[in-house]
Amino acid sequence: MDKIEQLIGLLDRFKLTVYHFTDEINLESIRTHGILSMRELRARGIVPVSGGNQWSLDADLHSGMDAYAHLCFLRQHPMEWAARQDGRIEKSRFLRIDPRVLALPHVMIFRRAPPPPAPDSRRGAEIRPRRSARGVGAVGEVA
Repeated sequence: MDKIEQLIGLLDRFKLTVYHFTDEINLESIRTHGILSMRELRARGIVPVSGGNQWSLDADLHSGMDAYAHLCFLRQHPMEWAARQDGRIEKSRFLRIDPRVLALPHVMIFRRAPPPPAPDSRRGAEIRPRRSARGVGAVGEVA
């Protein structure tokens, strides 16, 4: 049994899950299209209410993280709190996601968000899939 399967087993055993936070305004789109990455949202012409500020969105775009939907292990997140404080999100919702999503291909787990790109770099940081159960946040294709 690999570490991801062990993590999923622990989450199931203790009745825990992973979450995706969003503004309530986005729920209709999520019901229709599923949870999509920012890259896919842009490609489809869908303009969501984003939890990320412009710096975060630019960093994701630059590093390639915009190709992933972002998840977390707790029903609270510093970015969600900041988004509410800044008024980017009016009413947040933490959507429960089946932990088995972590076993899907192309899912990556990080202890913390990947470092931002250097201001003068032309190419984003190279991101490789990680199969580590030590993360406190998860990102992955969830469409």
